[in-house]
Amino acid sequence: MKVLKSSFLSLGVVALMLSCAKGGQQAPQLTVSGLDPAKFDTTIQSKPVKLFTLKNQSGM
Repeated sequence: MKVLKSSFLSLGVVALMLSCAKGGQQAPQLTVSGLDPAKFDTTIQSKPVKLFTLKNQSGM
């Protein structure tokens, strides 16, 4: 009986840890310079504004 109780307790702890780990939110995808493109999504004078990253063939 003790083994059964500890098994259920362990299973509950693991389920709780997994649910907390996901948190329902994903980490933001940052640019190489560390900017979060989602923070630049807005509208100015009825026109959408987004963050763009330009780089050449050398990676600059």
